[in-house]
Amino acid sequence: MKLNLIGAIESLEAIKQNLEELPALDLANFEKNSTVLIHVDIVEGFLNFGALHSKDVAGILPFVAELNQRMEGYTKIFVIDRHNEEAVEFNAYPAHCVVGSGEDQLVKELLPFCEGELMIEKNSTNLFHAPGFQKYLEENPQINDFVFVGDVTDICVLQATLSLRSYFNEHNINKNLHVLLPGVDTFDLDATHHHRGLMNLFSLYNMQMNGIHLYGDIK
Repeated sequence: MKLNLIGAIESLEAIKQNLEELPALDLANFEKNSTVLIHVDIVEGFLNFGALHSKDVAGILPFVAELNQRMEGYTKIFVIDRHNEEAVEFNAYPAHCVVGSGEDQLVKELLPFCEGELMIEKNSTNLFHAPGFQKYLEENPQINDFVFVGDVTDICVLQATLSLRSYFNEHNINKNLHVLLPGVDTFDLDATHHHRGLMNLFSLYNMQMNGIHLYGDIK
């Protein structure tokens, strides 16, 4: 395959400008009984310590905490990445969020908001395949709006949103998926040419092109 990069920089600039001009999500348009706020992997192992933690990802916390305050009374799901020591996923990624390591714990800043809310464990990068999430979808057909925050944009958030969007499309189910840009982020890793800004652009553009609604803030 011949890779043609002519015009790529112009395209990236156009995508960046579009993302900088996104509207704010207006909570007044969302009913509490039909909306869920989903936190993807906002755990110690991705924000504060461990092989895959990132200070850039940790930067979403002030916004996510404020969002939880603003969305008091809405249903919330807290997704916990949690593996045993023999997890097959470790063939692709360094060992992370192993049970008992402390990495598989929700960050302390979100503990005040999770009491009485659903905690879903997952053993892969894709929330959609987690049994707890499948059960939630089956038992809660009244949910029409799925609001996402979390990490990382180009792996777990991207896979969760695209899988859920394609599932609803396949079954002709009319639901809305929403992603708040200040509440998602990814990491820099020079060794694998994983540029944070570039990966954010690619993944957010992918979501938008698949009918997932993006927002630059909340009002």
